[in-house]
Amino acid sequence: MKKYSLGCSSICVFVEGDVEKSKRRNLIDSDSDVRKQTIKYYKDCLEIGKELKARVVVTAPSGVANIKDFWNQKNQELCIQALRELGDYAKSLGSIYLVLEPINRYENAFLNRCDQAVELLRKANHPQIRIMLDFFHTNIEENNNGDAIHLAGKELFHCHIADSNRKSVGRGNTDW
Repeated sequence: MKKYSLGCSSICVFVEGDVEKSKRRNLIDSDSDVRKQTIKYYKDCLEIGKELKARVVVTAPSGVANIKDFWNQKNQELCIQALRELGDYAKSLGSIYLVLEPINRYENAFLNRCDQAVELLRKANHPQIRIMLDFFHTNIEENNNGDAIHLAGKELFHCHIADSNRKSVGRGNTDW
């Protein structure tokens, strides 16, 4: 990165939500030990992000490949509690943010849409927690990408831009 004068704008946490307990990372897991090890891992990722001078750490709170932990009141409360703790930790590190990425229903059962991310943000009410949209996922879950962007509003902090097939813009079916 130094050789080409490239900065690091973001890092993504690696969260597998549907694997054996010792490897599982899931902020809403029914097992409190898994939630604790996940919070510790996120804090480590925030520190790595700070060291790399990234402004953003991207996450899907319940992990990718987790199609069993659904959007419900209990899981929302667990997520909000974790987001507040992680937001406080991010704030203690300086200007790094944890951003929530809604993931499509085929890869995640908890956080699929922008309106859900907005709801979590409002309830967590923490300045270091924001939203990111990945247009591969919004293409599946949202009726209109533009509407999702407007809904996220000032909380939208980061984007992954890809076409409907995860290829570069113009190589899929999205009407850009």
